[in-house]
Amino acid sequence: MTDRLATGYTRHVRASELAKLSVDMGVPAPGKSGFAYAAPTLPGMREGDSYGAVQPAPGTRTLLLSVLDGATWRSGFWQLGAPDQDGYQPVEAEQASMEPKRYAAGSSHRETFNTGVFGPVLGKGLGVFRTAPDPETGKQTIAASVPLFGDGAGHAGSSALTKTATTLYRNGVKVAENEDPLSGWDPFTVDGADAEYRLTTSVERSPDVSAVSTRIDTSFTFRSRQVADHTALPVSTVRFHAPLDISSRAPAGKVTRIPVTVQGSASGKNLKSLTISVSDDSGRTWKHAKVTDGAFFVRNPEKAQGISFRAQVADKQGNVSEVTIVNAYLGK
Repeated sequence: MTDRLATGYTRHVRASELAKLSVDMGVPAPGKSGFAYAAPTLPGMREGDSYGAVQPAPGTRTLLLSVLDGATWRSGFWQLGAPDQDGYQPVEAEQASMEPKRYAAGSSHRETFNTGVFGPVLGKGLGVFRTAPDPETGKQTIAASVPLFGDGAGHAGSSALTKTATTLYRNGVKVAENEDPLSGWDPFTVDGADAEYRLTTSVERSPDVSAVSTRIDTSFTFRSRQVADHTALPVSTVRFHAPLDISSRAPAGKVTRIPVTVQGSASGKNLKSLTISVSDDSGRTWKHAKVTDGAFFVRNPEKAQGISFRAQVADKQGNVSEVTIVNAYLGK
């Protein structure tokens, strides 16, 4: 045992042992900086420190990544606000890859972060969960881990918020409410009886942070009862794949095809129904949009105006989820 740090190790990496990752950094509001990074993991070890640099955004950062020793890399991005009097730049929004990736020597890759349509994303380790009764107290809970601001490329994402309201209902009766934006830090205590639950959340963010996805509402309705182990509950979401530029805008007035993807319990062959609605007045009124071959058509909004989307999806077991994205993108 020694209290001194090991020194003297040197390894020179050749260019042929590197992969190139170009990160395009979007910003849905002016006057921002970006920090694109990559964090390594070696087999049998925890994720290491990330590296990158702050620069004006939108922009592109090129990262050179070692492929030696089985290294994998998880990439991500921070949107930074204006510096305060001490030079500190607050993190206003962030996204990260869902899983680390392994790259081949000499290969080139490109990723885009922080462009719309921003909305909830589900995947490995994400969703709404129920815990088994605590061995000592008997307490059991329902909690969510759903990134509400996943970007258009599908990276998990979060954002600075101005308002959050999350509520759990049991058989139509409010159980409790809190200000947890489905991050899991404030779970709801429930009893063990079988019941229908509805978990809702509504979050808002300032247009100074982002001019798009300024409000996101979700609702998950499912049945649940006491479980013997930590259990994922049957919830779903819908992703909107609009063709947008780096500032989350699209040509004004153009008729555009919007592909959609269902994630969660209603995905694939377990999908029972999917309904899409569109609003051009920030969600005050809605019009039905027909889904054909996994997509629907809209006329893009006028310059600097927004278009909003709502999706309701049901699985074959009767669980229903809904997501509303106000100002999903803007016209240009």
